Amino acid sequence: MSNQPAIDTSEIKIDETEMDNFDRLISVEMPSSCIKKIKERLAEGGMEQTDEQLAALLMQICTEEAMNRSERDPLWGVQMKSGTKPVMPADGDPFTAQFALDLAPVFAWPDFGSIDLKRPTMTIDDETVHRELHQQRLAAGESTSSNEAAAPDDDVTVEITVLDPDSRDEIITMSDMRGRLGMPGEEIALNGTIFPGFDRGIRDRSKGETSEIECPVPTGILQGRLGTKNYPIRIELKELLRTTPATVQQVLDEYGTPNEEILLMQIRTSLQKRFEFNQKLFMINQLMESIASQIEYSPPKRVVNRMVRDQAQTLGKNIIDSGGSKEEADKAVKDAQDSIRDQAVAFLKRKAISAMLQRFVNAQMTEVDLQEHIAQLAALHGKRPEALRKELMDSDKLTGVSGQVIEAKIYEKLESQLTFTDIDARSIT
Repeated sequence: MSNQPAIDTSEIKIDETEMDNFDRLISVEMPSSCIKKIKERLAEGGMEQTDEQLAALLMQICTEEAMNRSERDPLWGVQMKSGTKPVMPADGDPFTAQFALDLAPVFAWPDFGSIDLKRPTMTIDDETVHRELHQQRLAAGESTSSNEAAAPDDDVTVEITVLDPDSRDEIITMSDMRGRLGMPGEEIALNGTIFPGFDRGIRDRSKGETSEIECPVPTGILQGRLGTKNYPIRIELKELLRTTPATVQQVLDEYGTPNEEILLMQIRTSLQKRFEFNQKLFMINQLMESIASQIEYSPPKRVVNRMVRDQAQTLGKNIIDSGGSKEEADKAVKDAQDSIRDQAVAFLKRKAISAMLQRFVNAQMTEVDLQEHIAQLAALHGKRPEALRKELMDSDKLTGVSGQVIEAKIYEKLESQLTFTDIDARSIT
């Protein structure tokens, strides 16, 4: 079979119509003579295809040619009208199709030297190290079920139900949420997520008791689609385990560490690395928010609508999966539409800025970079890196983590140009 192209793609007729926000409607027409040559080439190679396969191939050729003729690469890519797919024409007729294709935006970047980031600082002192050792002693200790009131160091399992502020319909119920109570004023992490203010609905309660508080829902729940307003939240204490801490020697034996001095040094190093990781994330977020505040950009409507539709479907499914009715799910989705759209626009704007900034500073991400980032996240959550990676892949969140790595690479490229003001990490709320 010849290695020469089957057709001259310049024969494909391509027209474009401006739509919105760097988006265009592309109309393509491939002459029947080109279709005939492609079929002949496929037959020559013994690769005859069904009409559906051939239509998809013609569509691919046309979209690639449209992108080749564009003045800039797309950011969001090709999208056909919802519910449509390319079809083969009758013999002797041209292949025609329409699809949306954007042009990557051109941003006027701000003066990076004028961006002042707050840099959290903290000394890992002896008290912090011994507090972490105490947590490790608790983790290695023995726990027994208790009917007493929940107190610091208790291991608790709760069921959390978020209610609609007006109708009091259940929006989402989260079962088997487990964490350990800290001292009064310390936030509680349940299944690895910090729930600010939730400890007051657990502390001093006994197993079987239910309390209700009002506070925002963590942004990690339903991917932040509930926003930042206060919700009535019902918390039922399902299980309470009181722990007898292991001895220091038992912790040494578990880790295979020779003595307490070396263990404390390892804990200090681990805490320092954890702090530096979170410090960097904090400053990356500031950098991206500062740049976004200085750039005007609206994503194409089709991209926003697609994300809003997907997020709304996920919200409704989660409510139904949590025991809610279809009517409750539909109402929650309707009530959350504005919030979902606002968050989708903000998310897509940041994604666009990150993508274009990556090109501007030539920030490259490797598989090793991704693996190292996942290992750091795994250490924060007390998980094995390979287990966390599988969890991310199964929940379709690996792309989001890759985005975090890319933003970190952008930050590293710009770091020498930025201005920093040190602040006490404890002052951050």
